[in-house]
Amino acid sequence: MSGNELTLGAALAQLEDQEHEIAARSEAARGRIAELTAQLEEFHQVAQEIRITRKTLLALPDPSPPTPPAAKLPDHLAYRQIMAVLAAADAPLRARAVCEAMDLEIAAQQRQQRPDEAPAAGRTRDPDRARAGIVHPATAVATRARWGTNSTRRPRWLRPP
Repeated sequence: MSGNELTLGAALAQLEDQEHEIAARSEAARGRIAELTAQLEEFHQVAQEIRITRKTLLALPDPSPPTPPAAKLPDHLAYRQIMAVLAAADAPLRARAVCEAMDLEIAAQQRQQRPDEAPAAGRTRDPDRARAGIVHPATAVATRARWGTNSTRRPRWLRPP
C-alpha cells in the first residue's frame, strides 16, 4: 500500500498546488476587477460632466453676431449734398444725373469714336514709331546688350522718350 499512498499523497499535493495557483489567479482577477471598476467610475464621472456642460450650453441664448463699427462718413458739404440727391431719387442715378440735380456745370462731352472709325489693325497710332510697341523681353535685353544701355545708336523704339 505504500505505492498507493505515494500516489495519493502526490495527488493531494498536486491538488493543493492547483488550489493555491487558482487562489492567486482569483486574487489577481479581483485586483484587476477593482482597477477596471475604478476606471469605469472615472468614465462615468467624465460622461456626467459632459452631459451637464451640454445642457448648460443648450440653455444659453444664441449669441448675436457682433455689430461692425459704424463706418466713418466724410463730413464734407459735397458728400452730404450727393447723399441727399441719392436719397431723394426713386431710381439709380448716373453721375451726370447727380451733377444735374446738384446744378453743377457739366463739361462738354468729347466725341467718342465709333467702331467703324477705329484705326485699321496693324497700323500704329504714332507714325514716328517703327513698331507697334509690343516687344518680347528677351529681344529687348539682347538689343540693349548689343547696343549698350546708354548708346545713342539704339533703335528709336528702345530710346527713352
